[in-house]
Amino acid sequence: MRKKRYLLGAMALTAALAATGCGSGTPSGSQAAGGAGNQAEAGQDSGSKDSGNTDGGSADSGSADNGADRNISCTLTLATWDVAAAKTFEELDMEGRFQELYPNVEIDIEEFNAEPEYFNSMKIRSSASELPDLMFHKSDSMNQYSEYLADLTDTEANKNNQIASEYAVDGKVLGIPDRKANDYVYYWTDMFDEAGVEVPETWDEFVEASVKLQEHFGPQDPDFGAICMGAKDAWPTYPLMEYGPAAQSGNGYYWDAMTEEDAPFAEGTDIHTVYGKIYDLFQKGVLGKDPLGITYDQSRALFAKKKRRHDLKQPHVPHRL
Repeated sequence: MRKKRYLLGAMALTAALAATGCGSGTPSGSQAAGGAGNQAEAGQDSGSKDSGNTDGGSADSGSADNGADRNISCTLTLATWDVAAAKTFEELDMEGRFQELYPNVEIDIEEFNAEPEYFNSMKIRSSASELPDLMFHKSDSMNQYSEYLADLTDTEANKNNQIASEYAVDGKVLGIPDRKANDYVYYWTDMFDEAGVEVPETWDEFVEASVKLQEHFGPQDPDFGAICMGAKDAWPTYPLMEYGPAAQSGNGYYWDAMTEEDAPFAEGTDIHTVYGKIYDLFQKGVLGKDPLGITYDQSRALFAKKKRRHDLKQPHVPHRL
């Protein structure tokens, strides 16, 4: 398995694997993506002349069980910002297992260390019709690439996946989820007990608890911050800034819905309301004296030393320490 690593940054939902309909520049590239079963439509969408043997075939004819030509020869490109996933693919020898069906197909993995740079690159490549054969997506990004992605609705991979249909776009399954992740708030129970603070269950309670903890421990330690926030890095605020509008509205596709509004940021909209709440929280001094001066890793080190009360990952799912 060959790798191309793109070191484009140091920044760090459901992740889904999707097949692009354009292939890797050759008809066989798209067809082979369909041959594994979970990308069965890719060859048809790309207009491949070798989009699979549909007569049932036989071992002698070089056809796989699903009718595709197992003698197809090409290189498939898989792009991802998830370095851990790429490592797992290698540890599980996914290429070797795939080659048991298609011995002449190689898989090239393009690794990006940062999600923003990954999608910036994909945006540029989509306009040039140079997307990789297989892409990693978050559930909220597939809609933006729907015109390029193969329809996986009728594939065995979709039928065998418990949550793929939940993220269909216009009735079509465009990606096969490989995980579903949650974010958490880690907090120090002994510090909560000392300050007489209950675990919050609502936003107002979360703000109240943060203020109370800051007032209790702040006078003793000028470096203390109730909320652990390494805001020198751009991404640690995403549990609030990205998820907040969706939580406020109750619509997991809020960002898509905004595009249909004439004034999506107007007063009274969900995003205006929740960003106002976040701004008010940040003005209360609960992030420590210099949240913009420390990185995420530095903030976690402060949390471990109890210089911070909790590590903010999503403010409604506390996790005890």
